[in-house]
Amino acid sequence: MTNDLTAGAGKIEAARVALEKSPREATAKWLIRLGTLCAGQTSVADAKLKIVEYIALLDYPVGCFTDQTLDAAARKFKWLPSYAELTEFLDGEAAAARICLSALLRPVIAASEAKLGSPPMHETLTPEEIGAKFKALRAGLGQEVPKAGEPGALGGPSGGDRVS
Repeated sequence: MTNDLTAGAGKIEAARVALEKSPREATAKWLIRLGTLCAGQTSVADAKLKIVEYIALLDYPVGCFTDQTLDAAARKFKWLPSYAELTEFLDGEAAAARICLSALLRPVIAASEAKLGSPPMHETLTPEEIGAKFKALRAGLGQEVPKAGEPGALGGPSGGDRVS
């Protein structure tokens, strides 16, 4: 049972870390690689200009900028995508990361509520409600709850203000 709890805690932590804001350097590297894979007929000068502007505007979790998401984006886009196309893709990736964390937290929250004698969690609890419960649990354990945008904060881009 302890090994199951430890493994579960590790998965939750990995999912939480994947939702932390991506450093600009990691975003830039991912975008440059994407440009290399699918620039198509875009000139090098135009691709560089687009990437510089994208870096300035994009505000997504680190989990959106992995080798797996790069592969998915390169398969999706024949040419360097427009900002609208890219943000639509990244919104989907961020939503998937939030759903993963929510799914991992459901049994933890349900077990905590059962232990406290609370009614069981309803199956349709939203990711935002689960995030709020997680923050409350951390606060109850004496752990500081990071503010939106700080490392360790839950939520999507800018601390969860964008929902896809």
